[in-house]
Amino acid sequence: MWMGNVTQMWQKFNQSESSVTKVTFLLDMGVTLGIVLVKKKRKGIGKIVVLVALIGIALLACISFILFYQREQPLPEALSQKLPSPVTLDKIMNGAFEPVRFNGTWISDDEILTKNQYGQINIYNVTSRSSRIIVREAGLLIKWAPKGNGFAYVYSNDVYYRPSVLSSDEYRITNDGNSSHLYNGVCDWVYEEEVFSDTSAMWFSPNGDKLAYASFNDFHVNIMTIAYYGEPGAIASQYPEALYLRYPKPGRANPTVNIHVVELSPEKIHNVHVFNISRYFNAPLFSSDGQNMLYIDAHDQGAHLGPYRHLTIHNIGQNKTVALTRGKYTVTEILSWDDRNNMAYYLATEENKPMKQQIYRINTSENGAHKPECLSCANDNQCSFASAIFSKKQSYFIQTCAGPGIPTINLYNKQNRKVLTWEDNSRLAKSLKNVTLPERQFLAFPVGQGMEAQVLLMIPPNIDKSGKKKYPLLINVYGGPDSNQVFDRYKISWETYYCLNHNVIIALIDGRGSGLKGDNMLFANYRKLGSAEIEDQISVTKQLQTKLPFIDKKRTAIWGWSYGGYATGMVLASDSNKVFKCGVSVAPVTDWIYYDSMYTERFMGLPTEKDNKLGYSSSSLVNKAAKLADKKYLLVHGTLDDNVHYQQSMMLARRLELLDILFEQQSYPDEVHSLLGVRHHFYHTLEAFLQQCFA
Repeated sequence: MWMGNVTQMWQKFNQSESSVTKVTFLLDMGVTLGIVLVKKKRKGIGKIVVLVALIGIALLACISFILFYQREQPLPEALSQKLPSPVTLDKIMNGAFEPVRFNGTWISDDEILTKNQYGQINIYNVTSRSSRIIVREAGLLIKWAPKGNGFAYVYSNDVYYRPSVLSSDEYRITNDGNSSHLYNGVCDWVYEEEVFSDTSAMWFSPNGDKLAYASFNDFHVNIMTIAYYGEPGAIASQYPEALYLRYPKPGRANPTVNIHVVELSPEKIHNVHVFNISRYFNAPLFSSDGQNMLYIDAHDQGAHLGPYRHLTIHNIGQNKTVALTRGKYTVTEILSWDDRNNMAYYLATEENKPMKQQIYRINTSENGAHKPECLSCANDNQCSFASAIFSKKQSYFIQTCAGPGIPTINLYNKQNRKVLTWEDNSRLAKSLKNVTLPERQFLAFPVGQGMEAQVLLMIPPNIDKSGKKKYPLLINVYGGPDSNQVFDRYKISWETYYCLNHNVIIALIDGRGSGLKGDNMLFANYRKLGSAEIEDQISVTKQLQTKLPFIDKKRTAIWGWSYGGYATGMVLASDSNKVFKCGVSVAPVTDWIYYDSMYTERFMGLPTEKDNKLGYSSSSLVNKAAKLADKKYLLVHGTLDDNVHYQQSMMLARRLELLDILFEQQSYPDEVHSLLGVRHHFYHTLEAFLQQCFA
């Protein structure tokens, strides 16, 4: 070994009469070090100098040995676990691993309207492959006419129309909009959140000669008061402000909605129709002759499968309905309909694989084969989750491949040939070049009523799966009706960071109540939220603990946000077998009587004796507060949350305090539902709580 060589050097140096000695020695790992030792003439000092030099040589040899050994063999697990992952919390928060997404809109058959990084609006022509800026500063809400360059827009809740972007002519369509309760062309709070998932409520007819817009009247909707505390230390914030929000709750008045249709003829612009809407509505696609409509509806698939959502065509004159697709999969969206050529384009999951989504087309003629053709399946290994946006006449479509690898965006023609690469996310690919991400596994476990839950596992790389060593398990839950978390697509999130940096296994579970697996699965918790979906989180977690020997049963936690926060609390309250050690609820619903009417009444009905008062009572986390007595629980909420109000957490906290039940609570003054301004603090709080739980 090298220490023996150093001893020989020292002896050789002492025996030498020369003032200069050259010593060469060979380390066992094949590194040759040559050193020149200078013998000082002063008595005693020379030996001290040489001894110091030899000690330095020994240290150098140690370093060389370690570096060489590292190069030849992998680090022991205990050492490798201490090395930080390049996936840091700061990078997650700064969006370093977020892909560029398509933000364009087709405004003709070969033109795409996009907004660049400076907020400027551009038109890109796919035929000439040229781009031009048309608006240097984006305004409020703009809707472009399908023909020409006219557009409608909303200002101060009133609708305006300009026949041409080049003209100064402008027409004011409405004049009764106000900020307190009447909204024209834009949604009020509850319709934006729960019905449209969009701000816009304006639609041009296919030829652009008519404009339809919705008006929302919230005059009879009750007002929710939210406190705004202001800037710490500012004299202007001596007294909190009261913010007023029209927010309907179960059993209370909902907004009234009218749909107006405006004739856009140059001679006279005027309303020609007004429709009163007293319930939710969605818009099917109509054929150009108005005789057929295309939509998604549930159709029974026979045996024990029950109904699945499929592409459906209805002939109005004959009153005849035909399901164009069939099978154990779900049609998720109609993309476009070329009714003149009898071809519909749509998105659907793969049979028995609800985590995958592809682009399809199918013949819609009455005597057609009705055999789906997949447009994105050619490279299934590279594209397991696809979506598309079609041009006005279906000559082109933008295809987004969202996973499993780094997302790409490409332009295709109607023959399904690639025209150009719109975005390859090369910047993201470069930043991930030397990054080892968690291993992903898709699993399925049996749950109640003969159904099956889908599971996505994120496993830290290079862990010991033999069972000799146990690793903590963290369940990230959402669990809301008709929602899904398990998808085969690219995603790097806080869970990725936590998995890599703390060797924690992450699991996402889609149980009963989730979408994409038929209506039997979907409606398993209808009118009884907080039942089947909660049972499945507990049951599947227990099965994971039993079947995977490397999971630590004593270190299993659960956390969730919004509905997931509600599910977390309900899981802990229902966990009689102590499957979970701790849980974190962020911005949770704690009692459905406090949430908005459109969402809650859709799934629960009314909180009245005649309808479902008992269901509301059974689904209340506040009513189950006593069952949190022996649980380690963290409750987090922002006081300015306009979606799930801070009131929800206050009601649960009050009940826990009156029951003398200890829990942890983190409130964020003037933060909304997303906690956007304090994300670092929140995730540090979450991480600290979980580390203490897993200790």
